[in-house]
Amino acid sequence: MAKILYMLAVLLLLVSCNRKLEERELDADTFVKFKEYGLVKGRKYLFKYNGSTCQMVNNRDRRLLRMQNDTQSEFVNMVFGEPGSGAENLKVDVELVYKLEKSGEPIKLAMEMVVLKSEEMKVWLWNKELNMGLIVSPIIKKTD
Repeated sequence: MAKILYMLAVLLLLVSCNRKLEERELDADTFVKFKEYGLVKGRKYLFKYNGSTCQMVNNRDRRLLRMQNDTQSEFVNMVFGEPGSGAENLKVDVELVYKLEKSGEPIKLAMEMVVLKSEEMKVWLWNKELNMGLIVSPIIKKTD
């Protein structure tokens, strides 16, 4: 009986360690290594854009970006505020609403995000407090 209890305890410990690894805090250096468009929380994608099963809508005038799967059962909707000034640590307010198939109701968040990295067709936005990042296409309308 003692051996069985010991084995169950070890199994429970292993399962909880694996869960902790996925939920572990994500640092900015690791986040910028993610390549696909989407919403990242912890060390995994909550929503990962797939060009063959998803759509992306971009309205520069309204500073709105939406990624959704073809059935619209999962989506990430973002509205961006005016970007802050300064070349270093550019910040932007983001109103985020997302729904995943596993969750019943959409989740709504308002947060300030920092631009960590920008390439021609991708921007990495980061919020350390929420341990959350967005990889999106450029949305903010450039002024001449």
